[in-house]
Amino acid sequence: RASGRAAREDRGGVRTAADEIARHLSGAKRPVILIGNGVKQSCTALMVEKLAEQAKLPVLSSRIAQDAMQRSPFYFGFIGSHALRYSAFILSKADLIIALGNRLAFPVNSQSFRPIVETAVTLRIDADKSEFLREVPNSVALEADLEDVLPLLLEKGLHYYGAEDWLAVCRQLKMELRQWDRDSLSETIMAVLSRFGGDSPITVDVGNHGFWVSNACAYQELGNPLLYSNSFSALGLAFPKAIGAWYGTRRPVLCFIGDQGVQFNIQELQFISQHRLPITVVVLNNHSSGMIRKREKDLYGTHFVHTTQDSGFGMPDLEAVAKAYGVGYRRITDAEDAKRATFGEGPCMVEIEVEEAKDLLPILPKGNPCQKLLPALPEELYQRLDRL
Repeated sequence: RASGRAAREDRGGVRTAADEIARHLSGAKRPVILIGNGVKQSCTALMVEKLAEQAKLPVLSSRIAQDAMQRSPFYFGFIGSHALRYSAFILSKADLIIALGNRLAFPVNSQSFRPIVETAVTLRIDADKSEFLREVPNSVALEADLEDVLPLLLEKGLHYYGAEDWLAVCRQLKMELRQWDRDSLSETIMAVLSRFGGDSPITVDVGNHGFWVSNACAYQELGNPLLYSNSFSALGLAFPKAIGAWYGTRRPVLCFIGDQGVQFNIQELQFISQHRLPITVVVLNNHSSGMIRKREKDLYGTHFVHTTQDSGFGMPDLEAVAKAYGVGYRRITDAEDAKRATFGEGPCMVEIEVEEAKDLLPILPKGNPCQKLLPALPEELYQRLDRL
């Protein structure tokens, strides 16, 4: 096995990648590791966690990879257009970004993210060299398999100057901002999540509800496996993923889906019911096509087309649907109701009512600095945290 590993290290620039990371890190003051779905696909999350602990490196992630290190004290959330506020602040302050299996999928000329990559050096470690065809300013492309390069990094005993001071800044940002966007809906979702064990897979469909679930999992620091739609981006995908998750793990599955997505593959309820699979389908029902409705609102004001009940969007009675398919049904009104609810061992549908007009927040407006999400923080608080 040792000779096989040595052969891998000689191929694909693995040692070069490890040396470059060590060299840049030694001169950094505010480095971060930025992980993506490549860490999950390569099953290297545990090694990244060990590296973060050893080198005292804060870790950020894409939303898709938020479950890879959710319980680690060195994990500081996910970034993006609907980021966690403290995660966005931390990214904005970084002077070195070590991207592990993360595509850096933001628009290269984004006024929100380009200033960050122009200021910080970005080390892009990826096994797929085609990812490097997309140029990122001020970056170094390092083609290597994570399962090969991470052991070398652990052997090096990496360190950088001022690690404790930088971590203190990250912890302060998380402490002051982690509760900022919690509302009654996130509390309700968290209450539902708390009723299921940490090994239960969670499948999440496409739509606003997916971000609400992501935030609730972050607030609760939930370590359950999260299965998003990823690049498929197909409404209704959470149903077949939930079935696959059950057969892959033989553990009860929690399936979050929106009121529009639930109708795309609703025939899967028959399979779930017929085979009595322990899948709890949670429908976040705002009686609208919320994500498209928001786009129409931004472009056309109050002129909606087939995205609200008044403009042609309709929903069946989900309790009647559950009865027709022979699965249990429960309507949840708030967090206290969720705490009192009983969930059976067999298939079940849970409906959570959401206001039709509820928008997806927080959000990063086009052109804003990546940490300046809306709703805006009080100016004094924003300026103080921005100066940290």
